[in-house]
Amino acid sequence: MDYKALYEQSQKENEELKKQLDEKQEELNEESQQRLKNKECWMSVKDKYWEVRKQNDELKKENERLERLRITFINRYGELKKIVCPDSQFQDHKRIREGCLKLKEENEKLNSFINELKVNVVKLD
Repeated sequence: MDYKALYEQSQKENEELKKQLDEKQEELNEESQQRLKNKECWMSVKDKYWEVRKQNDELKKENERLERLRITFINRYGELKKIVCPDSQFQDHKRIREGCLKLKEENEKLNSFINELKVNVVKLD
């Protein structure tokens, strides 16, 4: 057996294996870097998700508070309206207003009729 030939053969195989190992290590490093980027991206998305969810919860609470205030306002407005202008007075005001509108319409009809009569009188002269 030629030990020198075996030694050289094992050196070549060793170098080839080192190259393969380096290539595999490079692939693993790239894969690891990609996973790290994905994890960082996921963590960023996760943080944003929780931030938005927290804001959403705060907005829901604020909406509920505003809804309670709106209901309180409507109730108090109704109470004040009854104190300032009871329903009977409100109905009286409403009837008076409707009567005024009817009188205004009748007045406009009469004015247009008078204007027509004036035109007819001028035509007769």
